[in-house]
Amino acid sequence: MQEMDKVSSRQTSLQLSGLLLILVLFFHSTATSLFSRWLKFDQSLSHGLPTVGIFIFLLWRISAQPGNRDSSLINWTLSIALGIFSVTWSLVETINLQLISAALLLILFTFYVASSFSLATARQLFPLIAIFIFIIPIWGELTDSLVQLSSFVVGHGVEVIGITAFIEGNNILIPSGIIQIAEGCSGLRYLTISLLLTYIVCLINGYNLRQSLLALTVGAFLGLLTNWVRIITLVIVGYKTNMQSSLMHDHETFGWILFAIIILPALYFAPLLEKHISFKINAPKFKPLIPTLFLVLGPIVLLVSERNADYSNHLSIEGLKLTQSPVSNINLADIPFPDTILISKGTASVDTTEIKLTLAKSIAPPENKKLVPYIGNFFDASEWAVEDEKPIEVDGEKFTLLTLKRVNSSHTSLLMYQFNVGKNNTGSYRQAKLLQLKARLLGEDFFGLFVMQASCKKECKDEVNALKETAKQWHQLKYYPKL
Repeated sequence: MQEMDKVSSRQTSLQLSGLLLILVLFFHSTATSLFSRWLKFDQSLSHGLPTVGIFIFLLWRISAQPGNRDSSLINWTLSIALGIFSVTWSLVETINLQLISAALLLILFTFYVASSFSLATARQLFPLIAIFIFIIPIWGELTDSLVQLSSFVVGHGVEVIGITAFIEGNNILIPSGIIQIAEGCSGLRYLTISLLLTYIVCLINGYNLRQSLLALTVGAFLGLLTNWVRIITLVIVGYKTNMQSSLMHDHETFGWILFAIIILPALYFAPLLEKHISFKINAPKFKPLIPTLFLVLGPIVLLVSERNADYSNHLSIEGLKLTQSPVSNINLADIPFPDTILISKGTASVDTTEIKLTLAKSIAPPENKKLVPYIGNFFDASEWAVEDEKPIEVDGEKFTLLTLKRVNSSHTSLLMYQFNVGKNNTGSYRQAKLLQLKARLLGEDFFGLFVMQASCKKECKDEVNALKETAKQWHQLKYYPKL
């Protein structure tokens, strides 16, 4: 009897592995994109491949027992829902929203299991499926918040220690130099790997929901604590050695040693509730044919869909009231535009305010799914700190206005920008990414990033008004162009 149970469990593991393989094959574009990110070992998803290996190992440790299939109504409902999510994936994949595409793969696999076995099977297996949450690009959305949190904690830590330092934005100014808390110092990698390790402990130790939430909270804190201690240590070392220590330039290894010292003892002493790694699931009769037919709807739609796209990008700054004299770039941020877009520059004058204009625009060729290109920070955080950020709307034109202060200086400048995605505009990069779907569906496959910059003389009031006046001209130029 025990031998029969082993055969049944192995057969169920093989069937589940087959479902996963089918999913990867039909949704290979998303799977390939994730795989390429997992191979970048210096990025926040570098633990992807080991996590997949752990999932496969645990998948073959399940203990299957006979179960009952759901009613025909529930089975058809699950299959139809699977088809809807599949078609949704095709729409999202069209505009290359990798985060949502990856999240949809988790949902698709869960519904695929539910419709091929039963709801009970999917519910029992979901804690194991959820391990993939830690290797999809959702965590990158926390980078900016983690940088700000690290700046806040480290700033107060340095103050308590008594080091002579001045915190300006994400920069720590000490007598011998500047230590910048950049994206790489956000602690994101420590956080995600700490959460992943904690979650694995929760799985193999048999924790219930309350115990798992408590463990994950502790794991998250220890991951963040590692980064805070690392940065504070670097500040102390930089202060004591006048920034001459080799640790200031090569602190990656130091960070992981510190991570091991903090996290490994916590994992080792975590309470063990179950001695054996075993996931008990109900395994009714395996019927994957109908669910697979609904699953492939999305890839088919993606394959056969054709659009009459308009690639003509008519956005231009030539119709604005431009001056001949260029604005000095000394007191303005240098924006790192992507290499894949065309740049047009000009200078406008409103009363006594000189405004630097930049229009970066791109046309999405048929082979390029990403209409809105990747755009990082609008300025070098080691040179500029954000004093204020707020949305601005002028004649229906949506912008974001940044007030920037040059680090270790009293100079202030304004940077006002707008994303144009098809015939829509927004001041938010995230909204611009979402507007890709509407633009793609309507065939409006063009993009533009309009940026205005001005150097403040006093309180920036005149400069703000000048930027708003130029925004009005931009509105007139876009919707009522001169012939």
